[in-house]
Amino acid sequence: MQSFLLILLISCGSDFDNTSNVVKIDDSYFFQKEKYYISFFSCDQPQNQLANIRSTVDNQNFIEISTIDSQALDIEGCTKHAFALNELTPQEGNPFVNGFLIDISECKSIVEIFDINEVFSDFLNITSDLSTSVWHGVSDLDNGNFYWVNLFKNNEHRNEVLNAWTSDRNSGLIAKQLKSVGYCSIPELYYFP
Repeated sequence: MQSFLLILLISCGSDFDNTSNVVKIDDSYFFQKEKYYISFFSCDQPQNQLANIRSTVDNQNFIEISTIDSQALDIEGCTKHAFALNELTPQEGNPFVNGFLIDISECKSIVEIFDINEVFSDFLNITSDLSTSVWHGVSDLDNGNFYWVNLFKNNEHRNEVLNAWTSDRNSGLIAKQLKSVGYCSIPELYYFP
């Protein structure tokens, strides 16, 4: 009986291909992304009483960021824009922890429905090759409107990224692809130290 089992194991062992396939997943869309709830306030006059909310140096623009939908805050004398951002470029940790320059564009879709992952995939492939990282987020469609948000370290970092982007030979093709689904206003820039 032992001889039979030994022969069976040897014969099975010779047919067994002991190779393994390794699949590299380099598509950031595969991984879990955060959704950030943004309340952005633009005020006519400085608001000094809001020490618990991140503000620009002039205390006229404020931003509240959370991974939990809680948009109860209103500031008298300020215009509020509230939206949820779908993270396109996941990073380890919260991208809003340190000081940042936020680039916010209000956009209008010219198509009924679009797949964020499909529309922005070529753009994200090019920008992922840049030497410095940029965080990108896009809100859900709301009556054909959406926000496109980019986070940079500061204005110098933004200029470096834009120069690298416009120098890339594929940037025109990708800009054309992005225009096929919508158009955006000139971005508003705010630095939150």
